[in-house]
Amino acid sequence: MPAGKPTKLTNQVAKTICKSIELGLPYYLSCEAAGVSYDVYNDWMRWGNEGKDEKYIQFLHSVKVSEAACTLNCLKRIRAKVEKTNSPYYDTWMPSRRFYQDSNLSAQCLIR
Repeated sequence: MPAGKPTKLTNQVAKTICKSIELGLPYYLSCEAAGVSYDVYNDWMRWGNEGKDEKYIQFLHSVKVSEAACTLNCLKRIRAKVEKTNSPYYDTWMPSRRFYQDSNLSAQCLIR
């Protein structure tokens, strides 16, 4: 962050971005909803990772919590659909998304 230039990262901006992420909005639209650019958001996330300032570290943590909350909300809806319809489609969809980084595990889950 340039010296002397005040940050746009206020509590309200952070809250708007995080709530938007939690609802499932893409990052760039979450930023637009808060009135900041996606480039600025990426700077804040990088500064949080680098430990530049407690404000950015806290923002990084809040974004990660919102990402997890979004995923949890989506999975709850998928599980509810599985229980309601007893459809194998929803039951096989989740492992392919959950274990996408480990294609062997994903394939094992799908074969059951």
